[in-house]
Amino acid sequence: MTIEGLEHLQKALDAGKGVILLSGHFTSLEICNVGNGQNFGMNILYEPHGSPVYHYIQAHRRTRHNPNITVIESNNIFLFINDILK
Repeated sequence: MTIEGLEHLQKALDAGKGVILLSGHFTSLEICNVGNGQNFGMNILYEPHGSPVYHYIQAHRRTRHNPNITVIESNNIFLFINDILK
């Protein structure tokens, strides 16, 4: 996989700035997660599901490539924002 423009992300992080990568509800989230999995910590904001089993499977699949990923339910937006402002 080739990721173009990664130097811009690294430059912002090196300057101590938080970065928001915005994606539609496509497979790009999972691809980005794997591609950046060993390089950066990520917060993934998602809409919670009604099934606890499905939630567990989805959260586990998204965090298995990177222990620095936090999966945050969209109803906890303050946790998401607070982490960006660190």
